[in-house]
Amino acid sequence: MDNIPYNLQNVERSLIESMVNEMINEMQRDYYDSVRKSILDYVLKDDSERLRVGIMETFDEVVDYGESVYKGIEADDDWKLHFHESYEEIKNNLVINSKETLNLMCMWEKYEKMHFLVLPNPNDYMTIQSFIDI
Repeated sequence: MDNIPYNLQNVERSLIESMVNEMINEMQRDYYDSVRKSILDYVLKDDSERLRVGIMETFDEVVDYGESVYKGIEADDDWKLHFHESYEEIKNNLVINSKETLNLMCMWEKYEKMHFLVLPNPNDYMTIQSFIDI
């Protein structure tokens, strides 16, 4: 909970805890299901095990890692160009800020409109005493 960004600390802690717990449970379910599928895929590679379980035919054969070329949908050149431009923009402009930096940025919002040193116009005459008074 200490790693939650500063800007989210205005949200109730119980709500954040429930959201984090829900995400952790979802990850655990996905991991559990993927392990079960991997075990089943491995068992179904053996013909005798398939017959023992009662599966006569598998329509999508399990492919060992590295044995097959990707057969998915290939993006067109316009999409790839747009993706590359977006990637470069994010890479050049995205900055990861620490909690302390975000805290300073929030504090600075109060002072950014203020001028700590007010300089006169170049045509105005200013004495040292008037400068000190300012």
